[in-house]
Amino acid sequence: MKIVTKILLAISFVAFSPQSSAEAIRTGTHYVIAESLNVRTAPSANSDIARKLSKGSKVEVFELKKGWARVTDYIELTQTEKAALWVSAKYLSDKIEERAKCKVLDVDTSKTYSGGCKNGLAHGKGVAKGRDFYRGSFVNGNNHGYGVYEWGPKSDWARDRYEGEWNNGERTGYGVYEWGPKSDWARDRYEGEWNNGERTGYGVYEWGPKSDWARDRYEGEWNNGERTGYGEYSSNNKLANSKVEKGRYVQRGLFSKGRFTHICESKNNCQKITDTKTITKSQLKKLMGDAILKSIELDDSSIPVESRGELGVCLSDIFLGSILDDGKSAYTEDELNSLLPELQSKMMINMLGLSLDKEGLLRRIEKCSMRSVKKGFKNVSFNSLVLNMEDFKYENIKVSGNGLFMVNQFVLRNDAGSTNMIMVNVDSLENKTEILDKCSNPMQGCEVVVYGRVENDDYENILEARIIELKP
Repeated sequence: MKIVTKILLAISFVAFSPQSSAEAIRTGTHYVIAESLNVRTAPSANSDIARKLSKGSKVEVFELKKGWARVTDYIELTQTEKAALWVSAKYLSDKIEERAKCKVLDVDTSKTYSGGCKNGLAHGKGVAKGRDFYRGSFVNGNNHGYGVYEWGPKSDWARDRYEGEWNNGERTGYGVYEWGPKSDWARDRYEGEWNNGERTGYGVYEWGPKSDWARDRYEGEWNNGERTGYGEYSSNNKLANSKVEKGRYVQRGLFSKGRFTHICESKNNCQKITDTKTITKSQLKKLMGDAILKSIELDDSSIPVESRGELGVCLSDIFLGSILDDGKSAYTEDELNSLLPELQSKMMINMLGLSLDKEGLLRRIEKCSMRSVKKGFKNVSFNSLVLNMEDFKYENIKVSGNGLFMVNQFVLRNDAGSTNMIMVNVDSLENKTEILDKCSNPMQGCEVVVYGRVENDDYENILEARIIELKP
């Protein structure tokens, strides 16, 4: 067993609280001044990393040795072997750093700031950090001018990125917005003009590879975030009222609130479209499913973005019964208008009936949720994951192994005797208490299957668990 494992097990009882020791040379209380500081099992940069400390963390220094500071008492591992935890002394200070006195008005980037300042407000070039990150120009505390904004992993817009012009804290002017992998619009990209945070003016929108409209592209005029005005929409998939150009279907003309309304030979020669619009059955089920989710106020935040559509379809099958089992693959606008009253009535009746049987309703929702969460998770072996977690960053994966709760941390191992470990965050689990209780035996742990996503937390890759199942 690696020495880091022995120490982690042993210090579960001593943590970082100071104890008396004849060998200790007490030098007092210090604070971490680096953004992230490795805690090692020996006074050497080549020793194992036991954990990390964040900036501002408080430690007690017991001994100094060749630029290293011992921050725990020695722990007797055997009669002849003892160990402790060490950090690099150059990243410690006996004074707590003062918070920046220059204020940033965006609350999501206001935790720390470095840069120009005027009258107590960020002004000029600077870098602001908090839940999110901004680097660029400021005027009177607001993002103003040219800058880069990146949304942090805990944001509703996690991993999204905007680079371009700002005005008084709003995206205004020319800029590029790229949606992150956790977004409903993952890997989509817009480059063009903005006004008060909305796409307005001329711009190009390209749909990402995982979108329902993968590789589609629109170039033209926008208003308040919607395609409005003259533009060109192209796709590899067949489009109504389109022409085939260079192997792609192209709609060229006037758009209104996202709809293609006029075919144009030139910008001043347009003809209104009178064709009947259709909707596929799959699209209809997703729309009805979204309505059901809103009606029952289901919190689906634990369900991956790419699985929420499946949850809606599953619930619509439950609530709408056999109404949509009519052999049709799509509906015209007139057919949909005549069908909607029956759909709404059926959905309301079933929801009212199930509301009297709340346990039955919850069981059905749970069944759909579990099916939706698990669908699309990539099956990955423990060895493949532990060798290079970077390759699986931001992917939904399923991995089996031996779980162990120790030192306030849940880890996954290949088996009970393995020293290779993957850190797992279990904070969002509904069965967290059960998992921690079952997996707290340091000799045995517990056999589990983890459904989760590899994330980066304080410069370290960890597995964010969505579901953990205990094997019998």
